[in-house]
Amino acid sequence: MGSGLLLKVGLSHAAGMPFSYRGHPVYAKAYVEVELGRTPEEPKLERIEYRQEERLRDLLTGAAFAVVGGLSFVLHRILRNRVESAEERLVSFLNKGYLTVSGVIYGGAALVLIPIGLYQLIGYAIIAYPEPKSVWQRPVPGEILGFAIAALAAWLWTLPHLFSTFGGGKRG
Repeated sequence: MGSGLLLKVGLSHAAGMPFSYRGHPVYAKAYVEVELGRTPEEPKLERIEYRQEERLRDLLTGAAFAVVGGLSFVLHRILRNRVESAEERLVSFLNKGYLTVSGVIYGGAALVLIPIGLYQLIGYAIIAYPEPKSVWQRPVPGEILGFAIAALAAWLWTLPHLFSTFGGGKRG
């Protein structure tokens, strides 16, 4: 989760705030007297505002999750190496289950998020939305692409371990 948020922030710096964050409409302050039998007019949209606080919040949250996740991963690897040696892991039921679950979770997330992210990216690049009326309809591909890239990286890291454990690697 931390790496997905950090990638979202990075994409917003590279491609602009509208790529990763939804804008907030700012309306003109108008006081409309309501007459009997007449509906008030809609307030006039002045601009779309992108708030830097959202990016900063995602940056801090992503960094905190990345640090805690990294420390947990290092502790996990240290303790895992104390329980099983590299040779034992090749035939261990727990290791096979661990790698299978990891492959399914990361692969499933990547296979779902990548097409959604690409669809949003294409919609963002090709479809012309009239900005004031469509602030909530416009795709924001950076939201999904950050998590898709993180899931893909985790899946690609898991796959070689999974293949070598399930017989892809030669055992003497």
